[in-house]
Amino acid sequence: AIQYLATYTPSNLHGDSFPFAIEAVHLCIIFSYYGVFNLGTDIRSRGSMLCSDIVHDYGQNFAVRDPATAFEYYCLAAEVKGGGYVSIIQTQGQLLRELLNQSRAFGTLLGAGGSGSGAVLSKLKPDRQQRQDIIVSAAVGCVQNAQFHEAMELFMHAGKPFNALEIINKRYSDAISATEESQGISIDDLEQRGNAALAELEGQADVDIRSKREETNAFEMLILTRKLFQAFKESNYKECFQLLPEFAFLPIRSEQVSKYASDAGNLHIAIKEKLPQIVKIAGIAISEMMQERRAIQRTPTAASMISSSTQELKMRLHSLALYAGYVKIIPENVATELNIILNGLI
Repeated sequence: AIQYLATYTPSNLHGDSFPFAIEAVHLCIIFSYYGVFNLGTDIRSRGSMLCSDIVHDYGQNFAVRDPATAFEYYCLAAEVKGGGYVSIIQTQGQLLRELLNQSRAFGTLLGAGGSGSGAVLSKLKPDRQQRQDIIVSAAVGCVQNAQFHEAMELFMHAGKPFNALEIINKRYSDAISATEESQGISIDDLEQRGNAALAELEGQADVDIRSKREETNAFEMLILTRKLFQAFKESNYKECFQLLPEFAFLPIRSEQVSKYASDAGNLHIAIKEKLPQIVKIAGIAISEMMQERRAIQRTPTAASMISSSTQELKMRLHSLALYAGYVKIIPENVATELNIILNGLI
């Protein structure tokens, strides 16, 4: 009967005019509120889904011109559909993501920032934890649909900077390269978002300390990696060389190689993805510094000092070549190239 009412058009009307749709929508909400769909398993499974769709479809009419009203109906559609708390929250999160895609009304729906801020969601869901759960559900949906920008925004709104930082680190790693320019990703914007996430994360005690440290260190290392890559693109090998001490996971002596190679498996995934380029640049930078120091030999005393320094650099390059050969995630050609460079300097 409700379905008929929602789609009934009197004979004197034409087109897509359904004058009784609003009555059908609110009958669905009333039936759900008074537990009509709980009278039997079959009634619930068919009736609640049908009525949920009717309420949702009606709400879609307001998605662009009045997203606040649309979201109210979307929340009601989730409640009409039923299920436990988790099921309803997941549906409301899914519908929030849908509405944000339709309207882009982040400010209207979520407010200026934080799950405790004003706006529509706060009015509809006074409970802070419930609001946070809905936003997190929407953010997870964004991640699953590769909407990473929106996911970062939503996690920050939900007061989940750790989750936002995880995405930022992955996106930052994808964006930086020693040979190519980033495509469609603003690295400066990611860096600003990362710094904002770090600032908020500092005051949170509910995040595992080790996990927090790993994501924080990864972000800071990615910033250094970006500087290394940029210096390499500019053929500024001296700056590349000066940055190398910051990459403490790279060996400088042969006796360190075995342990450092074993530890490479524990590096953050965002750093692992850039490790081959980092190692290659480190080797090239060391070789360039060796050649530069050889070229400036003048007096016997200076020659003796430079020769000692060059030997240290050669040992360092040799250790790096061994490391590249031992670490499975580094392509074989990187170790080969470093060995060729090393042999050319002997």
